[in-house]
Amino acid sequence: MALTLEVEALDAGRARLRWAVCDDGVGIGAPAQALDRGSGLAGIKQRLWALGAELGVASGPGGTRLEAVIEVAWTGGAHG
Repeated sequence: MALTLEVEALDAGRARLRWAVCDDGVGIGAPAQALDRGSGLAGIKQRLWALGAELGVASGPGGTRLEAVIEVAWTGGAHG
């Protein structure tokens, strides 16, 4: 199984970070239900929600992609 992790700094006037994880597995049969019950996805969703972000899930026979955009606070240094 292949796994890809993407992290990208976005610059649209705010400090934002795009996070995505992809695999090429069999997919999740019912992603909406998995997000609401005690699965690992539910825990990821809750942690992102605590950061003010939402978890996006796309899943099918070719694999699964989890994605979120997270606002981050800059503590100093150069921006850009």
